[in-house]
Amino acid sequence: MEPRISLITLGVADLSRALRFYRDGLGWPLSRASVGDIAFFQAGGVILALYPRTLLAADARQPDEGHGFGGITLAHNVRQKADVDRVLTDAVTAGGHLLKPAEEADWGGYSGYFADPDGHPWEVAWNPFFSFNPDGSLYLPEAEGAGAATTETEDGITKAELLSSVEASQRHLDEAIAGLDNAAMSEPGVVEQWSITDLVGHVAAWEQLVVQYLERWRRGEPPLEPTWSSADEYNAGEAARRHSWTLDQVRDDAAETRRRLQALLAGITDEEWGGQITMRGRELRLGAWIGGALGGDDGPGTHAAEHAQHIMAWRAGREFGRVPGE
Repeated sequence: MEPRISLITLGVADLSRALRFYRDGLGWPLSRASVGDIAFFQAGGVILALYPRTLLAADARQPDEGHGFGGITLAHNVRQKADVDRVLTDAVTAGGHLLKPAEEADWGGYSGYFADPDGHPWEVAWNPFFSFNPDGSLYLPEAEGAGAATTETEDGITKAELLSSVEASQRHLDEAIAGLDNAAMSEPGVVEQWSITDLVGHVAAWEQLVVQYLERWRRGEPPLEPTWSSADEYNAGEAARRHSWTLDQVRDDAAETRRRLQALLAGITDEEWGGQITMRGRELRLGAWIGGALGGDDGPGTHAAEHAQHIMAWRAGREFGRVPGE
């Protein structure tokens, strides 16, 4: 089971009242995936759902009382239908309790429930109507009427703003590794067991993903079908591919990738930037996908800067004779 939460469902006594609070009161855009008794909101990397409490309790086969069922379930969505049974088995083996065996759901998917040792209910679900983002989070269609400006990404960032973010992010990475010798570049433990060389290759790998797509898109060719099912799997595969490379090879590859990326991004028109593409079975704006693929903790285009911060923290800890985080 991957360490992530896909969806949080709140059991509500009155769905209309809850919608007035979240949608109208707090101003959260309601996804057009909402239908009938279920309402969805994109909440950062997870999805918040509102569902009648009595129906939620019945779905989890729990009593709708003040004890036993707290009016909330956590959900872990999987990519393949067969993974539902596998994850439920793993959870029970790990000490959880099976609340509801996996079964075909009336909404068209396949799901079951387990409780953790403290009784918190988790739904494990395969939903054929949802797709995954590269980071493993779920993707929802945007709110009706959102994103009217065609030159902006779904995060409201124009092409010029994202280009500036990417360039600044790459500059931060260059500054973070400046002055380091080969031994320091190859020392493990900067992010888990990864070295700075590994991180440089990792950033280049995601930039290459964008380069590969844009080059095929520009030629009018369909994107290649990915051979990986999650960001972690892609990261592991790319790290293994570069494992035997020398530092010079990693640096040269990263520099060439950056050059190609900058040229491709500069050649995209504003109209193309806001245009729709199909990626892994879902439609989204070209600029939104580029920003996400190059994104980091601080938003679209900040992937390199995110790891620059890791490197600077590691350098500070190394200078004072300690490991960052201790």
